[in-house]
Amino acid sequence: MGFSLETSIIMPLALALFVNGSSLCIPEAVYTRYSSSAAVQSVIREINPPHLYRLELTKVQKGMIPVLKSSPQKMVESLSLYRDLKFLVTDKGD
Repeated sequence: MGFSLETSIIMPLALALFVNGSSLCIPEAVYTRYSSSAAVQSVIREINPPHLYRLELTKVQKGMIPVLKSSPQKMVESLSLYRDLKFLVTDKGD
């Protein structure tokens, strides 16, 4: 297999372009990972918020009205914790 003059010039240039391009991919992959992590964290906080209650202001035609939002899962967890603590302290369950 013989190499021509064009091949001897093109191969080093193609390898240099490939190596340079792959070194640029690493920072972009890290930034993509950070942005996807932030997106996942925001979805997790929306599905399972860390608070029991949250007060939000909702805009209507004539102004703003307060809206109280609660987390049903946190309510169930709080009731379960209350029952467990009551049982441990008083030795009397429901």
